[in-house]
Amino acid sequence: MYEPVTKFNVQVDSAERLTDLLPQAFRAATSGCPRPVHLECAGLFGQAIDGEIEVSQGCDDRFFHVPAFRSPAAPEDVARVADLL
Repeated sequence: MYEPVTKFNVQVDSAERLTDLLPQAFRAATSGCPRPVHLECAGLFGQAIDGEIEVSQGCDDRFFHVPAFRSPAAPEDVARVADLL
């Protein structure tokens, strides 16, 4: 159902998968053309996922900003704007 409107759509069937799927979701959401992502936790309201996990690594800070990667301006454009100022 979410496939046509999201850039990344996955079902999370175990708590251990969150450690690799969350960073991947942030990367997909913010890189390239930013679009929504969807992680569906198994069961009603995620109740089918049992257990606890230790999160040793977080998401890369670059992917908390949109766009994740900003290309630099062309030097001639910077020079032209500086002349205008």
